[in-house]
Amino acid sequence: MKRLFDLILLIIFFPFWGGIILICYIFNILLEGFPGFYSSIRNIGDDKNININKFRVMKKDIDKKLNRATVLNDNQIFLNLPINKTIYTNFGLKLERFGITELPQFFSVMIGDMSIVGARPLPQNVYDILKKKFPNIAQKRYETKCGLTGLPQLVGRDFLSDKERLELETSYCSWAKTNYSLIVDFKIIIYTVFIVLGLKKHFTFGEVISFLQ
Repeated sequence: MKRLFDLILLIIFFPFWGGIILICYIFNILLEGFPGFYSSIRNIGDDKNININKFRVMKKDIDKKLNRATVLNDNQIFLNLPINKTIYTNFGLKLERFGITELPQFFSVMIGDMSIVGARPLPQNVYDILKKKFPNIAQKRYETKCGLTGLPQLVGRDFLSDKERLELETSYCSWAKTNYSLIVDFKIIIYTVFIVLGLKKHFTFGEVISFLQ
């Protein structure tokens, strides 16, 4: 049911999201130069890594200077880099502002590597650290396919601890395996759009957990 729901949404809205990707890619290379996309290897569970694509929104080679191996923070494993002009390109800031950065991953959803809603795919080194610190829950975030958005995105990355984010991700995965409802997935997608566009305030931890009840 979840896979069918993803495919139906992608097909129905393909002219919309496909057009946005094409237009933004052209503007990205015209304004910021090549490459227009940024590719990275991410873990999606079961020791499987895939190449995912997103728009290049940061300055060239910034990922080699700022990543989990170089930015040491014992209090936060998930890497949340500040969105500012020292790291991001001018056009990249606009892509981030309107939540367009991750849209190229719709192609990963189409081929079945990802879902629209699910835990975010992670760099292998980030996942390895999570497994060491949270051995009982880290792997559970992969019990359903990784996605573009999910419950943590409705709260906001800056308002969640590592443990809270994992709890939201694993709660969603457990729910999706036993009580899946496409209505809930649809709500998560719609609320994600509203929050990105500034039409809705972020939810609290408790509010998003209640979606699954």
